Amino acid sequence: LFAQRDNPVVLLTLFVMTGFGLIGFEDDFYREAKEKFPDVGSDIETAEGVGSVASIDVFSDTIKVKFPEKHALLTYTLDEVKRYG
Repeated sequence: LFAQRDNPVVLLTLFVMTGFGLIGFEDDFYREAKEKFPDVGSDIETAEGVGSVASIDVFSDTIKVKFPEKHALLTYTLDEVKRYG
């Protein structure tokens, strides 16, 4: 294994197997994102009223909200919503 330490495929395999490198970075990214977003299914306040979180997009910092009286989901940024309650 040490003879192939300059081989990128071997290094990537080691990163994945040990949980370091990209996998560790991604885990931190999603953990931080989860802290700033409301949980899916939870109620939030918007300019249109109270709705429930249908989905989150951690890459664009947006939330899709479902309202009882509307058929379509509406998309909001994190700055546009407030946790309900």
